[in-house]
Amino acid sequence: MTEDVYDLSDHALPCAEAGRSPAEPSDAVEASAFADPLSESAREIETFGSFLIKDMEFALPVSVIQEVVNEPEDVSPVPLSPSYMIGLFNLRGMIVPMVDLRQIFGLPAAESRGGRKIVIIEDGEKHLGLVFDRTGEVVHARRAERVAFLSRENGIKDVISEGVLKLDNGRRLLQVLDPYAVLKLEKVPRLAKDEPLARRRAAKGARKHCVSFEVGHSKYAFDLEHVQEVLEVPEIRHSVFTSGHILGTIDLRGRIVPVVDFRGFVGKQRTDSRQVAASRSKKLLIMNLLRGQIGLLVYSIDNIVQYYDEDVMPISKLAMPHEAIFKGCIAFDNSELIMLFDHEETMKQPDLVAAAQCCQELYPGAITENVEQDTPSKQRRTFITFSADTRFAMDITKVREVIESPCDLMKPPNVAKSVAGLFNLREEIITLLDLRILYDLKETQTTHQKVVIFQSEGQKYGILVDTVNEIIMTTADRVLPFQASTARGNTAVHEDVSEMVQVAGGNNQSVSTMVLDVDALVRHTIDH
Repeated sequence: MTEDVYDLSDHALPCAEAGRSPAEPSDAVEASAFADPLSESAREIETFGSFLIKDMEFALPVSVIQEVVNEPEDVSPVPLSPSYMIGLFNLRGMIVPMVDLRQIFGLPAAESRGGRKIVIIEDGEKHLGLVFDRTGEVVHARRAERVAFLSRENGIKDVISEGVLKLDNGRRLLQVLDPYAVLKLEKVPRLAKDEPLARRRAAKGARKHCVSFEVGHSKYAFDLEHVQEVLEVPEIRHSVFTSGHILGTIDLRGRIVPVVDFRGFVGKQRTDSRQVAASRSKKLLIMNLLRGQIGLLVYSIDNIVQYYDEDVMPISKLAMPHEAIFKGCIAFDNSELIMLFDHEETMKQPDLVAAAQCCQELYPGAITENVEQDTPSKQRRTFITFSADTRFAMDITKVREVIESPCDLMKPPNVAKSVAGLFNLREEIITLLDLRILYDLKETQTTHQKVVIFQSEGQKYGILVDTVNEIIMTTADRVLPFQASTARGNTAVHEDVSEMVQVAGGNNQSVSTMVLDVDALVRHTIDH
């Protein structure tokens, strides 16, 4: 299907005239020649930030928006610059050119400078600030709602305008600005940063993730690739291994696994095994050794933290046992320190190796890990489970990280109720979704919520959760299609659920947990 190509001689799109019918396509130009190839994927979603100048509404792709700041008081004029070039200002050590869109679109000057917003856009080494009267909202638009147009004019306003978003069945029109054309405006200073963002990211190398957890009042972490599963603590049975740091064993789907008191292992006060069963916050990290597996008992799972090798700071020799097992420290949120374990060195510790090896030798008939792994029903799948009044799961391949709930959220006007707001995560704008509002769940009683960051169609989103429960590894035969016709409970949830996964519960019983389809969740939020 080809996309309409409109000839708009006037690019100003006042909201009051949003119901006006666009002009017919020019006979001299075939519409198909200007068809946007993205229109073939009509169901794909693009995300824009909307901004206003008087009654005109503009849209910019969120991928190029670095941040939105208040208009600065101190601006340095640039000699021999065009009228739309207001000047330069200092943004935390970065010199930013400031462009006045009122001048470009032939609008009268603002009556006052107070309260205006500067949208910082960036592409490689180029960056500048666009001046708007106020911010609008986050717009999730299907690509079929984006219309390209052809202008007969060659002015600046024609060059930087690349189309229109037709929302609400054409009753609302947003003019889409081409950020790359804006960044190429003539006579706007090209100010290279000392270390451009793209170059910094490339220099950092591969991005990694670690699972952080509490032991006592300290925070530790393992690389996520080495953590097989994270479980709520099942029944720990007393066995011949129960001595020192070994609290006993658990039955993990037919495998007998020794449980290590990790608090005692790192030199802190030992855990009273009688208190383990009474605590729902404690977790087990299942780790692979060269021979066998072990479960590490920790206080709670905090976050999945993104880091690069250069973020790991070396630590001096520690006054504690096993100092060689640490890679170094990571400064989380630029303040809180997390001690990162070296997996290989940790799993070489004699007491851990001995416990896993003895367990494997004593219970050889219970080891079924490598049986029939190549059959479709035995293929492995991994999920993260979390709670927001109801227990949910998400395929771990969709999850990017887990963080603390941000303190500062921007809540744009007219945004969907289920959108809690926007926040900046390492120079990426994240849309935060509230499942409780979307699904009409009970209000949370938790004061310290988490955010699960996931990716859908190239865009990152976050969902507010009360707790992150487990990271579970299971087989395909324990993941079943979701049958909405037979499901009970909250029907609002059902359209966003694709599968059910069987999770171990109490008394050796399996519990079915709903697996969220992230693409359906995003579409539901837009419709909501």
